[in-house]
Amino acid sequence: REDLRNFPEQVRRAGHFAKRGVDPATLPPTASPADVQGWDSFGHLALVEALQSEFRVEFEVEDIARMDNLAAIEQILLRRGAAS
Repeated sequence: REDLRNFPEQVRRAGHFAKRGVDPATLPPTASPADVQGWDSFGHLALVEALQSEFRVEFEVEDIARMDNLAAIEQILLRRGAAS
């Protein structure tokens, strides 16, 4: 499983933000859909898919609904066992 110490890099590799011209390393942990152009409902589903692929985890519906900023995503990934 992936280690979350390089979380922004892993999100960058997942490709979601790069496709929108955003470097995730420049986003604060509080970055939310309101802060990132293209992070709408379809963008959110694309992000979920990219994260599941990159971190080799599966999210529950409740997890997806709670992914309202990068810090929340990181915590959900930790709970799902994405960190070693």
